[in-house]
Amino acid sequence: MFSSVLITTDTSAASTRLVRYAAQLRAWGSRRAVLVYAVHVRPVPGLYESVRDLAMPTLRMQTELLRGAGFEVELEIPQGHPPTEIMRVAREKQCDVIVTASRSESLMEGLFLGSMAHAILQASRLPVLLIRMERLNEEGRLECPIGFVNLFEHVLHPTDFSDVAERAFLYLERAVEQTHSAVTLLHVQAPAADEEQNELDRERLGRLRDALEKHGARQVSIELARGAPAAELVERLRRGDCTLVWMGTQGRGYLEEIFIGSVAHELARHALVPVLYVPARVGVTKPGG
Repeated sequence: MFSSVLITTDTSAASTRLVRYAAQLRAWGSRRAVLVYAVHVRPVPGLYESVRDLAMPTLRMQTELLRGAGFEVELEIPQGHPPTEIMRVAREKQCDVIVTASRSESLMEGLFLGSMAHAILQASRLPVLLIRMERLNEEGRLECPIGFVNLFEHVLHPTDFSDVAERAFLYLERAVEQTHSAVTLLHVQAPAADEEQNELDRERLGRLRDALEKHGARQVSIELARGAPAAELVERLRRGDCTLVWMGTQGRGYLEEIFIGSVAHELARHALVPVLYVPARVGVTKPGG
């Protein structure tokens, strides 16, 4: 599915936790991990080298964590604007997915805050697995709010039946062949949806359910909701039974904003589970194709 994984990192405890979490992908077919620490410093002689050398003990430890999980690991420490450098490395190394955090701490304040994740989501032509970090203690240390559970235990897939959502669904089909996940298919309707629309939407969800079952999903349920897409999606996640959200990053119709901009940002801020965003970009093709 995702044989080559790019993982963004820094020197924080939270980023080491992110690396540990990303190591779960090895169990579902990932073989190579490209660990990227982008150093954004002024062009002062010796400054880049100093920051790099200070980071090396942590980066070596993170590298060994991934090797211990069975990955072939490459460490990249580029100098420059982090989102730009991450995209460049992803292209050059032919990675299949980017794993990053929506918040973290580092030597440079704010390096991996929300703006970093937002920039990656906007620029990436690859799927992005986003794991939110949360400030949990008085010292201001940032920790991952989720435990080390089976990432693919229960996948929530919101869809608006658009071409972009279908592309994300193609990736999900491939994933359940390997993971045999339980999946919940969710469609958020306009508040004024009538019974005819209900029947049509349930029929569409039913076809998706049948396809996932044929591809090996352990269990598939379908759900309809009405209201504001972001609010309904966040509310659904509050039940606490899902381990991953799998969604497209662009859409159309009533659910247009569920896949872009403010809603993606809301999920990055509020989802207590990782979110896998599949973009509608030129570089995204059907897995295995």
